[in-house]
Amino acid sequence: MNQTSRIAAIALLVMAAVLLIGPGCSHEGSMDPAGPTSSQAALEAVDEVNTFVEPYDTRRNEGGWSFYTNHPYVIEREGGNPGGYLHDPLVVSALPHPGTRLGMESMFTGNYRLRNVTSVGIDLRSIYYDGDPTSRRLCVVLMNDNGTAGYLDDDWGAFFEGEATIPSKYVPMKAVAGAVTLNEPGWKSFDFDIPSQEDPKQWRQFPEGWTFFQWYDDGDGQRPGESWRALMENVSYLEFSYGRPDLWYIFHTWELGLDNPRISWE
Repeated sequence: MNQTSRIAAIALLVMAAVLLIGPGCSHEGSMDPAGPTSSQAALEAVDEVNTFVEPYDTRRNEGGWSFYTNHPYVIEREGGNPGGYLHDPLVVSALPHPGTRLGMESMFTGNYRLRNVTSVGIDLRSIYYDGDPTSRRLCVVLMNDNGTAGYLDDDWGAFFEGEATIPSKYVPMKAVAGAVTLNEPGWKSFDFDIPSQEDPKQWRQFPEGWTFFQWYDDGDGQRPGESWRALMENVSYLEFSYGRPDLWYIFHTWELGLDNPRISWE
């Protein structure tokens, strides 16, 4: 074999090695489709994006999102915003509040301050409800479980009431909806800024618009240690409430969907 032939053969071998090794080194889209959550896979997928979204296009459900009903939800393959979505056909509640699973660590929980979390959001759809609850405004709720997951009596946190009202079950024609929103008809997107780096001078103070909250009022109100900074350093679960969680509402029967719960950081 002459010198020119040797060089050509070596070049072909190098190209073949690159083609074989290249795909094996890629970690893009390395989500585990089998389990309800896979935080390590999620971290790898968003390493350079700074936003994580659960689109429900696989069998995963990062964070264990649900409407907290006592029956299984369904992850539909289509009809979401777009693609798949989480569907609960029967929510009997005065205050639906889709959220992450209690006691589960995920991309949506943990130390918001260290991660410099800047916003959270979700897409929601009201497929059916009785009465007319649509004057309510959606709230975001961040809670600390005091190390007792599943025991709500000692949970505390804060909520923020947004300006946008909850989705209506009346869906405009696609031609009309497409002119005013990027959402699929029936879906409504909500996003909330999270001031995770704020550190109020007094421990009782919370950022503007945020209200201290407990599921059960023990009469003591806000205690030392239940500060905004402490909450940002340990968010145990995240919820979106169909109205203010500190008010009473009439019970309704709902059929609801959620899609694209998301969290962003810098």
